[in-house]
Amino acid sequence: MHVLTGWRGLRSSSLAAGVGVIFLLLAGLILSLVGAPLLTVLISGFQSTVDKQPFEHRVLFTLENYRVIFSTPRMLELATNTFAFAIISILISMSLATLFAWLVERTNMPGSNLAFTLIIIPMIIPGMVTALAWVLLLAPRTGILNEILRDIFSLGAEVGPLNIYTFWGMCFLQGIIQTPTVFLLLLPMFRSMDPSLEEASRVSGANLMSTMRRVTLPLTYPAMTAALLYIFISAIESFDVPLIIGINARVPVFTTQVYMYMYPPGGKLPNYGMASAFGTVVITIAILLMYLYTRSTRRAEEFVTITGKGYRPAPIDLGRWRYMAFAVVMVYVLIAIGLPFFILLWNSLVNFVQVPSIEAVSDFSLRWYKAAFMGASKAISNTVILTVMSPTIATLIAAVASWFIVRSRMPGRRILDMVTFLPHSIPGIIFGMAFMFLGLTVLLGPIYGTIWILVLALTAKSLAFPTRVMVAANLQIHKELEEMALMCGSSWGRTLRHINLPLITPAAFSGWILVALLAAKELTICLMLFSPSNVVIATRIWNYWEIGAVSETCALSVMLIAFVAALFLVARPIILKRASTH
Repeated sequence: MHVLTGWRGLRSSSLAAGVGVIFLLLAGLILSLVGAPLLTVLISGFQSTVDKQPFEHRVLFTLENYRVIFSTPRMLELATNTFAFAIISILISMSLATLFAWLVERTNMPGSNLAFTLIIIPMIIPGMVTALAWVLLLAPRTGILNEILRDIFSLGAEVGPLNIYTFWGMCFLQGIIQTPTVFLLLLPMFRSMDPSLEEASRVSGANLMSTMRRVTLPLTYPAMTAALLYIFISAIESFDVPLIIGINARVPVFTTQVYMYMYPPGGKLPNYGMASAFGTVVITIAILLMYLYTRSTRRAEEFVTITGKGYRPAPIDLGRWRYMAFAVVMVYVLIAIGLPFFILLWNSLVNFVQVPSIEAVSDFSLRWYKAAFMGASKAISNTVILTVMSPTIATLIAAVASWFIVRSRMPGRRILDMVTFLPHSIPGIIFGMAFMFLGLTVLLGPIYGTIWILVLALTAKSLAFPTRVMVAANLQIHKELEEMALMCGSSWGRTLRHINLPLITPAAFSGWILVALLAAKELTICLMLFSPSNVVIATRIWNYWEIGAVSETCALSVMLIAFVAALFLVARPIILKRASTH
């Protein structure tokens, strides 16, 4: 059997052998990046590591870690908190995103193009920064909005009336943060839906709400289900909001529990075995959810509404509610980015944290930006390295892997496809812990504590996205182009370099820029693998916050937002194109 599909006339055993060697090397690389770290977590979960490190000499193997996890009420509390947090935040984000996608794509709401841009702009603010900003706004005692409300309504209390440090505060923030992603997932479905079905409903006498409930929403089932499962996975693995809000609110979830096992308070020693066992449980749940997600996306053809018949999406007339709809979008934008960015910018310019006032404007200065820049020069350079190297390595690996997945008949190519997709279902905190364990061995010992272990970890975690994008791009390239090149005497490597790679370059750039966006905002993995030598902007912001340097925190946060915004401006045409074609 030939390892190359469609390349008729090629009987060269040397070509097949050479391609086979490349495939084995690639598979070994991907398994090392993805499989080896997860294997260390699995093994460590069966070790008694109290007062010991994983894989230390004479560490005992035991089932005690799992017995403790499943026999204590703590597990039930954590599961309840985690799933309740995920479900409620999903209800918020799905409700908002569905409304916004429908308004932008199916109605005559004014300023729909502006609304689209404003809805996705909150993606440029890292989740950690959004959470910190809302602490500054709604901390029960010192929150600026609370101080304003107490003054306006002459409240005698020294705290409240609002408090972000609650379970509902966690859900509110996570829902707001997830909304742009869900919006982009649902937008293509609303854009391509055949409106004749809704028109038939209205002709039959149904009003707008009845048509929405009986026709529009049932047709969105595949996209809704896929988006719901995707965001559920994201909520389960969320760490930024539970870390900043949940710990103070005393609402532990799976991810913060793993973190507390790794970095226990009060100077206690970490329990790597318990962290690994708990991480294995979380991985199992995440993989199950990812399996359900992939199954839901395969059933999309059962709900096809675009057929060979011509159709033209006609906007629904909202009548006098048109401007009210736009106002609702603006309220979301104010909550998601307006207030958080304003409070960060304000506190980065004034001499000390204070309620905004006209008088304080005269005290504006850039002193905190200078202080933050001087204290974060190493973090800035490391962030640039991380933002460039991680997407570059991930994209190069994905380019070759996607060719083998689509074009070859190599045994194991389907397994390779699944392994490249696996990191997408693994929470970042588990990946960070896994690479920490590898760093404690001879495998990654030389680079442990350097920026390069972060590069490797983020490369592995982000491998799924560029691979998916380039698999789709390779499927659109007809095999005849490669066959003609080979028939003219071109080698496999030259054909790949001069035919395939140029044609998938737009997809490769799409994967690169979006992975770069994720790398620039990443906190979880960087915090798990933190050392003074590999500090990045996200971890430096967290360091400033922990020591109470609020002004420096705000200044560096604004600088990070500016950096991510620059990447976002480059990525915006790609996002617009993907939203219109998927």
